[in-house]
Amino acid sequence: MTENEKNKIREWLLSDMNREKGLAIFCQICRGKPIARGAHLFDRKKLEYQMKLLYGIDPVKLFNQKCSNQQLINEHEENKKTAGQVPAAERQMGAAQNRPAERRPAPAEKTAVGEKVPADQHIILQAKTAIADLSVEIAKLHNDLWDTGVENDKKTVAKRRRILDKRLALIRRKEEIYQLKEKYFQTGEISPMLTELLTEDNDTGSSPKQPEKMTDMELVKELKNAKTNHRKNLNMLQYQSPNKQDSPNPMPEGLRRKETTKRAQFYASRAAAIEKEINKRTKNNK
Repeated sequence: MTENEKNKIREWLLSDMNREKGLAIFCQICRGKPIARGAHLFDRKKLEYQMKLLYGIDPVKLFNQKCSNQQLINEHEENKKTAGQVPAAERQMGAAQNRPAERRPAPAEKTAVGEKVPADQHIILQAKTAIADLSVEIAKLHNDLWDTGVENDKKTVAKRRRILDKRLALIRRKEEIYQLKEKYFQTGEISPMLTELLTEDNDTGSSPKQPEKMTDMELVKELKNAKTNHRKNLNMLQYQSPNKQDSPNPMPEGLRRKETTKRAQFYASRAAAIEKEINKRTKNNK
């Protein structure tokens, strides 16, 4: 990126951040890149975030930003100046100490077929799976929000608020995991924050609601979701696509196939448990 382009981004971030003007700058700088194709869908907040990334600001700092854009940019520029002001003699004498430590292969684990997979890769795969699962949960909440209808009585408004709060929390978690995952490809190191987030998902994440505690309508919806996800995972195993293709293209043995098989088994057992509860209620109502 040229200095002129950086100046344009800085000027926009320190102005009233007009969306149309910002999109023109963003698309000009990112011309020919995949991200530019979907830029017209960005709202102003998303555009501001992408402009800060273009400027070179650390994504982790953006998560915790509590200062103005002016302070954020000043701090970023100050850090760059400090990093570039190391005396030449000190650079020569301390070259060995200042050189980034060589990355050693992370401890590996064995898959079902004995193939070794680096631990880093396993964590990134966990992050991708968490993002996919969160996307499904967010989509379900979209549907639940739609189902509340247009009524504005006290009970409906309270229900709508609960859904919105839950959806917002999931969206923020998804964004945070995504940005920390992407940072790995820039630095080559797994952020401790990413490991902590994935551990939280495994330990205290929202577990599926038990069929016994669902309403009849929730059972029908959840059964449809479980069967759809089961079918998609089976298609991934056989065709490497969520949809059935003209000819099979089985997923090769390895960690990804192992994780996909596990998800397919989960959704199959989930569907069976829901069907059992539906049959039980149908029998009791006769």
